[in-house]
Amino acid sequence: MNAYFPCKLVEHPKGFSMICSDFHYFDNYFGDQDCGGYTVERLAKKLVEEHKIQKEVSFDSEAGMFCAYSQTKEDLLKLAQLLRDITGGEENHSAQTEVNPKIPLEEAEKLLLNGFVIGLDEQAQNDFYKYVHYPNLTNKQSEYLNFLKSGPVVLNLKLLLLYPPKTNCIRFFS
Repeated sequence: MNAYFPCKLVEHPKGFSMICSDFHYFDNYFGDQDCGGYTVERLAKKLVEEHKIQKEVSFDSEAGMFCAYSQTKEDLLKLAQLLRDITGGEENHSAQTEVNPKIPLEEAEKLLLNGFVIGLDEQAQNDFYKYVHYPNLTNKQSEYLNFLKSGPVVLNLKLLLLYPPKTNCIRFFS
């Protein structure tokens, strides 16, 4: 478990930095507003002030990355815990269990190639679906997917950009 979630701690010779570029963690907090490094920085500055975190925390964010830095880890950890509370915590954004294929990886690869890459062998596709489970979804990804499957909706481009399919997602909608 990452104590600095939703950020990652980076140690360097002059101190520590805390960075985050996974802005979808903040979707529930910011709603439909676009979220980026500067947005999270404004929130972090507000939290530092409200919770009287030492003034040794500085910021150097960009549009695509939030960055806070300090000479000590303690102040960054306090800020990270506040950001964790806002995002719902790491457990809300990680898959619940890990599932391994029911067949050897070499066999799964052969089914994948025959069913989807080299050819479109329907039996290979069915066997692949039967023996190789999709990567587990986070709670938030499951929520979005259930929303999409619940009826005729216009696909939200932001949703697709936030959660691009990493596997063949056709099975989810069939």
